[in-house]
Amino acid sequence: MVATMFSKVKHAIIRKQASQHIQLGLFVFGAMTILLLSYQSLLNDSLTQNKSQFNKRQLNPPKTSDVSNEDFLKQMKQRMEERRSQVQKNCQKLGLKHNKGNTRDDLVSSEQYKTIFCPIPKTGITHWKIVFTELIRDTHLDTNSEDFSIQFKRQHQIRGAKKYAYLSDPKWVKMIVVREPFERLVSAYRSKLETIPGSYSGKFAKKIQKEFGDPNEERESPTFSTFVNYLVETHPHSLTEDNVHWTKYTTLCQPCDLDYDLIGHQETVAEDSKYILQHIGAPNDLSLPAAYQNHTNQDMVYEYYSSVQPRHQVLKLYKLLIEDYIIFGYPPPPVLKRLFGDNYSIY
Repeated sequence: MVATMFSKVKHAIIRKQASQHIQLGLFVFGAMTILLLSYQSLLNDSLTQNKSQFNKRQLNPPKTSDVSNEDFLKQMKQRMEERRSQVQKNCQKLGLKHNKGNTRDDLVSSEQYKTIFCPIPKTGITHWKIVFTELIRDTHLDTNSEDFSIQFKRQHQIRGAKKYAYLSDPKWVKMIVVREPFERLVSAYRSKLETIPGSYSGKFAKKIQKEFGDPNEERESPTFSTFVNYLVETHPHSLTEDNVHWTKYTTLCQPCDLDYDLIGHQETVAEDSKYILQHIGAPNDLSLPAAYQNHTNQDMVYEYYSSVQPRHQVLKLYKLLIEDYIIFGYPPPPVLKRLFGDNYSIY
């Protein structure tokens, strides 16, 4: 009798505990679902706003030929303030404020013009380095040398106490130049991996092909599809520590920490460079080399991304880069609509 009652009480307790666990599980699941939906809504709202603002900028660029220089400077000052505000707002939305003590050693500086620059490869950066070399009158650097970029970094990179002193001084100007992220990856692939280059990049190309390429193909350099699969499958290492030519902006230049004063876009480089150089007080005869132009158009971007197999890896790659898109005001890459139509999802 007692044993029977004990058994009933025991089973009742077990059922109650099971019910409590189920309720707790449902609560946690519901809370996580709400957080996920809220985050997705945040990303969608930000990207929609970016698309509207980006289209407006493309349709109504600052006039450079039929207005005075004073009016041009006013228009460009507004553009830079809008970009800076956008970065600050979106960093806050995404919760991406970090510790400035973790700042990477990729910054270069000009003490004469009190300017700090975070050079991002594949954004036309070699031409900006040439401009900086002219600014600081560095006669030791040969801008035509094959290892010019390496020499430049060695001589003008700032580290340690000097770096943090410059960053905390309001008299110093911090600048960065970015580019549409998908387009930048195509440019990086074409120059560093598509054909076997020398030294470090050649080793990278062979490594990627060996680990992710088709073993039945007799080739040393990876296809673009292999490159994309490599980036997706080895994330986060591939986009944060692997190679500066495809490292994410949020990692390479930490825009949510450093509060850049001047934010250039490669897509508007003519106006941006003119304003930036005037803003820092560069000589009037100094400008970005006229020979510079973007050789990666949207048809070429589509050609490369349409080759990716399996196709869903393109969406995964976009998801990994979405913070760079949102923070710097870029709308979703046009190639996604061409590949997947209007109803694609990255979740």
